[in-house]
Amino acid sequence: MIGWRSIWQDLGPLPFDPARERALIADLAGRAFDAALIFTSFSQTPHAPGYVCYLAGIPLRAGESKEFGGAVLTTELRGAPDDLHQVERNLRLVESLGFVARDRRLAVAIPEEARAAAPRLLTGAGLDPDRRSSCSTPAPAPARGATRRSGAARSRAT
Repeated sequence: MIGWRSIWQDLGPLPFDPARERALIADLAGRAFDAALIFTSFSQTPHAPGYVCYLAGIPLRAGESKEFGGAVLTTELRGAPDDLHQVERNLRLVESLGFVARDRRLAVAIPEEARAAAPRLLTGAGLDPDRRSSCSTPAPAPARGATRRSGAARSRAT
């Protein structure tokens, strides 16, 4: 995983700086990757990052898309419904390359150090660590056309 703020992402304006994008291409080329699996949501295109990977000389470029992108992707998966969970969508892409997902259940692994620190942190936040609680994070920005619901919530389990 390489973190990079790319010009094709809608995260606010970036100054005109083609050298920044060429630096990404050079970085990828220098790492000599054999493949790039480009994971996107239903409303994102894999073609812009796929083109960067093409220019970097990455021979296998896989992604899922609804639009035509020429030969930018060497493996292009189509047909997932928009409401398919993003994890399931990405597993489909991995499986299209011949890999097998043995377990499709979503899980969160909480390190023992975090479990041990939880009572202190809950007390510090004014919560009773002995009372059952649940917490959810704010939802990501809704996809185009989706209904916006508040994702910021803290609820008590009964």
